[in-house]
Amino acid sequence: MKKTRKCPKCESLRVGHLAVVLDKDDYKGTPRSLGVAVVDNPGFFSLPVVDRNAARVEAYICTDCGFFEEYVVHPERVPWTSLENFTLLNNPDGEPT
Repeated sequence: MKKTRKCPKCESLRVGHLAVVLDKDDYKGTPRSLGVAVVDNPGFFSLPVVDRNAARVEAYICTDCGFFEEYVVHPERVPWTSLENFTLLNNPDGEPT
């Protein structure tokens, strides 16, 4: 929907954009973001430090069928290898995943 401005499910052109997506119970109006968990000081008792503002999220919604897509606004700025539980499925650069 982001590129075509058309719903991939029902083919409707009634697509809207949310520049800011709020978390479910967030009464403060904090935008949803992609959090990155990084171990600050590796060791046996070290816990990950979470940066919850690694990347802002936007959404596209079909106003006819309700299909909803979320996107990271600036994916080139995200330290993907630092994401907890993240696995790159296809690696076109030939680097190990």
